[in-house]
Amino acid sequence: MRTPLTRRRAVALLAAAAVALGVGTLTRPTEAAPATGRPDMSAPQRSADHPALIVADGEAPWARVIDTRQRRVSGTFPLTSTACVYTGSTGQYGYAVQADGNWTSVIDTAARVPTMLGNGIGGQRPIHFTAHEGQVAIFHDESGSATVVDESTLDRPHPRSWTFETEREHHGVAVPMGRLVLLSMPNPADEEDGLPIGVEARTIRDRVVQRFPDCAGLHGEASSGDLVVFGCEDGVLVLERHGGHFDSDFIAEPEDAGDNRVGTVRAADGVPFMLGNWGSEGLVRIDPADGTLTPIELSLTVRSFALHPSRGGTAIVLTTNGQLHAVDPENGAVLVSTDVVPEFGTSGARPALAVSDKFAYVSDPRTGRIAEVSLPDLEVTGRIRVGGAPSSIAVVHR
Repeated sequence: MRTPLTRRRAVALLAAAAVALGVGTLTRPTEAAPATGRPDMSAPQRSADHPALIVADGEAPWARVIDTRQRRVSGTFPLTSTACVYTGSTGQYGYAVQADGNWTSVIDTAARVPTMLGNGIGGQRPIHFTAHEGQVAIFHDESGSATVVDESTLDRPHPRSWTFETEREHHGVAVPMGRLVLLSMPNPADEEDGLPIGVEARTIRDRVVQRFPDCAGLHGEASSGDLVVFGCEDGVLVLERHGGHFDSDFIAEPEDAGDNRVGTVRAADGVPFMLGNWGSEGLVRIDPADGTLTPIELSLTVRSFALHPSRGGTAIVLTTNGQLHAVDPENGAVLVSTDVVPEFGTSGARPALAVSDKFAYVSDPRTGRIAEVSLPDLEVTGRIRVGGAPSSIAVVHR
């Protein structure tokens, strides 16, 4: 039987794991400043072989754009606080989500010189970032509101955006799905409960069309096409879009789950299943079509993981012993392991993982470098000197 956690402790544990994952407004922050450094003035030459990266310093308020072809920093940008970085769905913009700075900066990496846009997204403690079909959404925990932005309008003086309010503050999420938005629902019966109990579907004009309140302790999500999966304290909630509505399914956890649960979910284009974390030392294969959760025991502490489309779907896993692993989610076999960084702990600025079509990138805040590792064979092909303490990392252009 699962050992119960208090709601506040559960929120703290899940929020810490995610990092290890007012109303929003689009205005210019007073702290904004142009990029520093001496970037190459030639047009960027990028491909699946040489994507652009965005990386946030784990100890200081800076974000950097990395040119992986030339293996150097092509732009450095001041932030309002330390950040977690993400990529949008168009392959043009990177986002630096600054929870302590109440601000999300937008960096255009497709410009001749990487540029921080004047249009940023303000709100009280931004945490959860999602991107889908040309839209991005940022949930602001302390106001319980979400801002959705149309990425194709970010170069305009007034980008197209929508704000959605919930009943109160909570550690929530919003997933944009074209003319619909999935928005987390706080627990109406317990104001001390910081995690949502489910999601509701709203139109872009903020009309509620469906509710799915059966995902207690909701944390973690991933989307692929019309499919969205949310982690719940006792399984996963699966939603599939059909025009203007969603069909739903709930996949219950295995009977021997113990204290394990899904709190982070990863998806990959063209892969029919998803991956979730399973406690701190394992993963779980999520098969929406079959309605099954299949645990994968690794017996190593997982720092970060991704689902890569090679071999029909391969788990790329960074563990705290400093190794990168390729794991077959079909049978849990470790296909190959490689030492990429020295062993590290579970707190403070730590290494992080991002994957492109052909490479995995692992940041190392202790050396100020990023390791480039070929996929799926996991050969270290080079290291990029970044400086500072690079931690959170994202592939912006694949």
